[in-house]
Parts: sequence; C-alpha cells; structure tokens
Amino acid sequence: MKFVITPDNTHDIQAAAELLADIRKGQMVLADKAYDANWLRDYVSDRGAWTNMPPKPLRKSPICF
Repeated sequence: MKFVITPDNTHDIQAAAELLADIRKGQMVLADKAYDANWLRDYVSDRGAWTNMPPKPLRKSPICF
C-alpha cells in the first residue's frame, strides 16, 4: 500500500503516476471514473498492466467497462 500526501485542493489524479510507479506487467488498476484520463490509461498500459475503471459519461469514444 502506498500513500502520497497532497494539499487539500489537489485532485487525486495528480498523484496517480507517483502511486503507480512500481506497477508491474499483468497487474490491474481498479479506479473510479474520476481517474478516467487517456494519459493515465496509457501510463498503465505502457507498463503492461490493465485498467479497470468506468469511463466518464462525457467521453466522445466510450470505453468498454
């Protein structure tokens, strides 16, 4: 388990890359739709891992969840 302390006005996704720096191939990231961002999905995918998070409702190209 990892923690990153951020100021109270910081969105959680800003610490996501630091929290996921040790992710390994084959692991899965479970997150809610607040974390639905292309850069985060790419970050996880580039490391051989998977994302399992619902897409935001305003996404132009919905992602299967």
